[in-house]
Amino acid sequence: MGISSQDFDTVSDEIETKKSLPVSGKDIILGVINIISIVLLAVILVKFPSKANELKDLRIEQVKSESGSGFEYSEIESHRAHAQALGDLFLDEPGVVEFVNSIERLKSDEAAIQRVSFASQKVVKDKTGNYGILVVIELSGTWEAIQVDLKRIGELPFLFRAARIETKTNEEGVILLKYGGFLYVSDKLGKDR
Repeated sequence: MGISSQDFDTVSDEIETKKSLPVSGKDIILGVINIISIVLLAVILVKFPSKANELKDLRIEQVKSESGSGFEYSEIESHRAHAQALGDLFLDEPGVVEFVNSIERLKSDEAAIQRVSFASQKVVKDKTGNYGILVVIELSGTWEAIQVDLKRIGELPFLFRAARIETKTNEEGVILLKYGGFLYVSDKLGKDR
């Protein structure tokens, strides 16, 4: 059992073939996989920004459609009457006269209301950006009578906000109250002056 020269030549040919090829079959397969991975990664990186923008646009569209779909035109019509009623509370010149007449009608022998006056004839703008006239209503009597008349003033159909209240008591023990308030008027009346 010896090694023949022919066997020796075959083995030495194989050794020379392996030495001449520094890369094995496994290395070639791994190289091809790496090249394919790099190509796929480049494609993904190139398309990623456009797909991200597309997704962002779709989300914006979805938010717009969700926010717009809940508000129906029937709701606008139902609130139109409320807006009109609120707009009617902002008085014009005849409305201011009607306010004074309404306060005067509240006066009676038992009423605490004494008089109504305007702090100024000038229309002013308040912190909310609405126009109004400063009104002073003078009341005198007991706390109970004043309370009843203040409640009646508050029930009048005018947009009137209390701004300042001053109280004094005279020698007879009668309470004197100055109820200063802001009577809202229309923008037209405010801008005309």
